[in-house]
Amino acid sequence: ATSLDDLKGLVYKPSDDLILALAWAQLNLPNPNIHDVKQALRELAQPDTKELQPAAEVKSMLQVRTAFESLTAAGEINKAVNYMETIVETRNRERQSKIALDLSNHEVGQSIGLEFIARICLVQALHLLNDRVGAIEELAEIETLLRDNDQFLAPGFLVQNWKELALTAEKIGLLNAAFKYVESGLVIEPENSDLLAYKERLSETLLQQDKDGLMQGLSGLGEKIRSGESAAEIRKVSDTLRPFAPNLMEVFSTLAMNMDDDADKAPVEDMLDQVNFLARMELPAEACREVERLLDWIIINKGWDAVRIPVEIDVYGEQIWPRMDNNQEGTCLLAFSSRQEIENVVLKDPTTEKEIWSGALQPNDVQYKRWTFFREDGFSSDIPLDLPLLLYARDTSGERTYPTAVNVLVGSGEPIWPTYPTGALSPEDVHGAELYGRAYLISRIIRSLGRHRAQSTFFLQGPRQMGKTSLLNFAINQAPAHVLPVYVNLEKQWSSKEPGNIWNYLVNRVQEESSGKAVSPAVSGNDEASLINMVAETCERQQKDYVLFLIDELHFLFEKCDNPSNVLASFRDFLNIRDNRIALLLSDRYTRDELEKRCPSEYWAQLTLLEVGPLDAESTSRAIEYPTRGTDITFLPKTIQQLFHLTGGYPYHLQRAAQYILDNMYSGPWLTALPEDVEEIITHFLEQDLLFQSGLCRPDRIDDELAEAIAALLEWIDLQELLPVLADSDSEWGKSLMRWNPTAGSFLAHMRNPERIITRLRNIGVMKEREDAFFSPLLQMWLQKMRRQSRGLRGDKDTAQWQFISESDGGNLSGRDWQRLDSELIKRAAYKGKPPLKEKNTHIDDWETMTRKVSSEADFRMFVDAAFRLIVDKREERSSIQKYPWLFLAYHRLRLVRNYIAHESETRSALNAWNETCRRALGGNRSAYMPATPDEWQALQLTMLRSLYAGMNNALEIASKAE
Repeated sequence: ATSLDDLKGLVYKPSDDLILALAWAQLNLPNPNIHDVKQALRELAQPDTKELQPAAEVKSMLQVRTAFESLTAAGEINKAVNYMETIVETRNRERQSKIALDLSNHEVGQSIGLEFIARICLVQALHLLNDRVGAIEELAEIETLLRDNDQFLAPGFLVQNWKELALTAEKIGLLNAAFKYVESGLVIEPENSDLLAYKERLSETLLQQDKDGLMQGLSGLGEKIRSGESAAEIRKVSDTLRPFAPNLMEVFSTLAMNMDDDADKAPVEDMLDQVNFLARMELPAEACREVERLLDWIIINKGWDAVRIPVEIDVYGEQIWPRMDNNQEGTCLLAFSSRQEIENVVLKDPTTEKEIWSGALQPNDVQYKRWTFFREDGFSSDIPLDLPLLLYARDTSGERTYPTAVNVLVGSGEPIWPTYPTGALSPEDVHGAELYGRAYLISRIIRSLGRHRAQSTFFLQGPRQMGKTSLLNFAINQAPAHVLPVYVNLEKQWSSKEPGNIWNYLVNRVQEESSGKAVSPAVSGNDEASLINMVAETCERQQKDYVLFLIDELHFLFEKCDNPSNVLASFRDFLNIRDNRIALLLSDRYTRDELEKRCPSEYWAQLTLLEVGPLDAESTSRAIEYPTRGTDITFLPKTIQQLFHLTGGYPYHLQRAAQYILDNMYSGPWLTALPEDVEEIITHFLEQDLLFQSGLCRPDRIDDELAEAIAALLEWIDLQELLPVLADSDSEWGKSLMRWNPTAGSFLAHMRNPERIITRLRNIGVMKEREDAFFSPLLQMWLQKMRRQSRGLRGDKDTAQWQFISESDGGNLSGRDWQRLDSELIKRAAYKGKPPLKEKNTHIDDWETMTRKVSSEADFRMFVDAAFRLIVDKREERSSIQKYPWLFLAYHRLRLVRNYIAHESETRSALNAWNETCRRALGGNRSAYMPATPDEWQALQLTMLRSLYAGMNNALEIASKAE
């Protein structure tokens, strides 16, 4: 009876079967409540008298549908309309107050779902009332709701919503709109069988329509209007088109009457907008474009330009903020878009005649532009203002000028600014105490904390500043009541008297956690037994089952401990012996495999790995948006997407980047972060070497092998950037180059075990986990900057380092060595098929000329000519050189540099190759630079020789492996 009563409370109008079942269940209770049974039977006898739950209090879609069915079954259609409108208004107001209510994304999604189903019911109710235009307008509102809020809805739910919207559109006769909605669902799930079948059925129905008759009718309507026929004649033609678009033709007829009446143009603007709107909803795309062309003609020839501005202009957030240093200037953000393509738009401030923005507008593509408005009387808080604007627009119909204005409210006082954390997060820092993107990891940890013992020992591994300590903080917060969590940072001092004794530190931390007071690290003489006894006493005193040590920076165990092997053996006992009442959760920037090499132990095999990687797009959005709640700052969705792309979701860089953007906006004040703000912080970000060296590219993690690998991978990036340029300049070979996708591993072929090296680079955060790419575009740009400045990744400065192959230095080879290298490459590659370079008889004199030290431009020209004759001239084997990517890169660099220096080529590819060679040889930013000293000319020669040697040596290894 209790369960049935709860079920009854979930719906507005319970079914007769549910009421009867509840009455029967109550009668079968040991002490039945006869009053409740009678009440249930009265309710069954008079179902229409049951009061509905207040619309503002609905909690589920089922409740909305049930209420609608109840009201329509009773013939209360107008009441159903009012009911659904109340739900829509309530949910709209709820989301507009999102900051104040502190809604989570999930709660926002639920609110959108309720509004969606209420609007669907509203469409059906308006259709029942024969308010077809109202139903169509409501349908368009639902489309806008889904498109504007898709980030809050799970893809599966969103697909179902598009399908239901399409079915609703079909029910009221809007087949073209239904087809458009089905296609929107297929964009999300292209293989959805239900939608594919639905699309096919709609397509067959639409094909049966007389599309040719529709287009001919619209053409005839246009001829009548352009020839100046009377409203009566226009109405005759529009009546023939009513079967295709009854509401559109009705508005057209009314518009025709206004065309005859010059006295009253008040309704013209609304009618023009309604014609445009109804055409999009009732007609196919081709017919809709025909209507738009006809409208353009009417507007121009009837002199109605002023009543229909083609660009929608608003102030984002509807506020303007006075500048702190000048009250006569206020800043705001203009947002403008167009329903149609406009090839040129110019927006001006009529008070100063200054241009604000100019460019082309594509349909429904919102543009943003910051605007500083001068007002001689200054700005007073909370005062509404109209800011004048002048719009020039040119499209296919001609050029027109529109005076207009935007409404704003002057901001109240100074804006409220957020700040982004620079350290580890705690539950108080985020909404709902849920760490962005880490819920699954935390859930796994907490689920393992059984009543009497921990089921697993987890090892959190991930690059530094990836959020491991934050994750530990949240695990502590969510630990069950029977567990005493104790955080342990092994980087701190363990004991002043016995600095290598970890047991002193662990005992110290248990004392601190149990007492809530800091304890001096002067304790000494403790061992494993001391810790076990201390834990047992603490658990008894605090009524805990066991202590969970969350040990951070585990690698310090092997740097500071006197006997780390014994400690690991003890840790293994803690896992295997329940009576010890000790559980561990380990975390470190080094991987388990790296730590095992330092100190082998069977314990490592018993650990359960949890990888802590970058945030995904959704978690990035939450990490950026949450600190802005309760402030006046907004990050546009496109801005957040760009931040995610730039940083790869690396939490440390995300927080710094967001704060740098705020710092730049403060002087405005500009309160909305735009995509271009992300571009503006990149230079400043790249100047902060510590942001990379303290996280993804720590000098202590980069050895000679990894430094060489990173240099080789930057060559790989250089090739990727060169390929589009080569494709543009060689139409015969362009398609082949654009399809070519050389792998990162091919540039490491000359090194031992490239797969192991790539794994190492992923472990320290230099490369993405499952892709052949650097961790983020930002990291790649920083590495390129370090190479450009000839700065090593371990704090050293060495120009040659970035072109150095560990086998030998290509800049020091003799001519005879080069000749042997060339011959060996041809011989080894021949086993595979055609070699990358055609075999050629060469003279040792040419090789000696190529390696002779240069000291002037004339010497350099001789060097380049010799290298060209030996390596490039008539040697390229297009069918096979792409199998040797680094050689391909060196070959074309040499060819393009010669074109620049010998033939003074002005092509983009030649200039890029020359500039890159100068940057690599001389450092800094070089553009069309000519060396001025003998040392500079020699540096260029050495750079080219090293690049060529790297390519040939790499090709030699690829050929050997193929053999």
